[in-house]
Amino acid sequence: MIKKLSTIALASLLALPSLASAGSTNATSDLAAQVDRLTKELANLKAQMAAMKEAQGPDAKAP
Repeated sequence: MIKKLSTIALASLLALPSLASAGSTNATSDLAAQVDRLTKELANLKAQMAAMKEAQGPDAKAP
């Protein structure tokens, strides 16, 4: 009985990495999409900051 349980436990431990990598494919694509979204958001914020500095005129000092 113990030998059967240890065989089953060993088989499940060997299968664990393949199951983990199969589930991470979706997480990787979600992470890539989030990075793209945040990159676009950062570019928009930089454009807004440049517009604000331009609107303040040439006498504005940087902090």
